[in-house]
Amino acid sequence: LFDMMAAPETAYVEQYPELEDWSPKEKLLRERDALGFYLTGHPLDRYQQDVERHATTTIGELRKDQSGAEVILAGVLTELKEITTKAGKQMCFFTLEDQLGRIECIVFPKTYARVVDEETQETFATRIFEFGDEPVFVTGKLEVQLDDDGNVSRFKLLADDLRRVARVRQERTRGVLLRLTAAQLTDKRILGLKHVVADHRGECTMQMQVRVGEQYETDLVLSDEFRVNASDQLFVALERLFGQPVASLV
Repeated sequence: LFDMMAAPETAYVEQYPELEDWSPKEKLLRERDALGFYLTGHPLDRYQQDVERHATTTIGELRKDQSGAEVILAGVLTELKEITTKAGKQMCFFTLEDQLGRIECIVFPKTYARVVDEETQETFATRIFEFGDEPVFVTGKLEVQLDDDGNVSRFKLLADDLRRVARVRQERTRGVLLRLTAAQLTDKRILGLKHVVADHRGECTMQMQVRVGEQYETDLVLSDEFRVNASDQLFVALERLFGQPVASLV
């Protein structure tokens, strides 16, 4: 009875500082570090527009009739293994993974030792180890292995070229298009947009498609003052500013 009348113990309340969210890329990398696999998405998700524009197909959509054809696939490198042949030359194997599947890739010695950048004298071998977790495009000849019934048992890619998706975007993108509603263009967001542009200046034009209600829409091409670098960091900043994905590549 006396215990019931005693003053309650003070409960400990944990308090944490207000910090900016991790970027989507950082979240996925930490998921894989903690769990051994990606849980809420894939690093390629944020480059889907680039994949649709530049890849031949996805890994999950490869077909038997593509045997012997050159294909361009996008994904993330995993299980990278370098070996030395009996002739004393180096080659490597790696797995390319996208959201729909995985494929074994083989880089033969001649390709592995090839200089892929004359200016820096970068070789294929150097490049493949530097790319790490970055999404890449891999170009190569597709090999299809069949079982006794003539069905596909395995796909392999004889890799001949490897490039960062982000680099391809930078080289081949001419502009960034923002699709917005008039209600989204508040004074605060317009000021925020100026700051985002200032932080991501580049060579791509910025265009806007503004919808007013359900009846009117206007297209704007902003001045050279608003030229930007069409990087993933720009798209993340725009998504945070407007609360949803609003940008696409032109």
